[in-house]
Amino acid sequence: MYQKKPKNNLTDEQMISLINKVSDYFQIEPNEVVSKSRKDELVKVRMFICVLLKNKHKMTLKKIGEQLSGRDHSSILYMLSQYKNLSHSKLHFLKEETNKTYQELEKITNEL
Repeated sequence: MYQKKPKNNLTDEQMISLINKVSDYFQIEPNEVVSKSRKDELVKVRMFICVLLKNKHKMTLKKIGEQLSGRDHSSILYMLSQYKNLSHSKLHFLKEETNKTYQELEKITNEL
């Protein structure tokens, strides 16, 4: 029979910790990551945070958006689709870089 997937298995403190660890990896201040800025490097960091929270920790789009300065669920969906496009890119170097970065970030955040 169908069973619902568990959702929101991280506390707010653990989500903040994940944001801090990913920010440290990219050497960017966590408060910049959750800001409204649209700088390319910040958007990339947010994308990886969204993917980790959604795919690995099964967080809801609403909960992820709340942690990233109250972004709408559609913004989170867009970031997830951007990641999918990069990780399935026909350009080998983009695909390799994206997948490698995700794997490194996944290792860093494993203890959450």
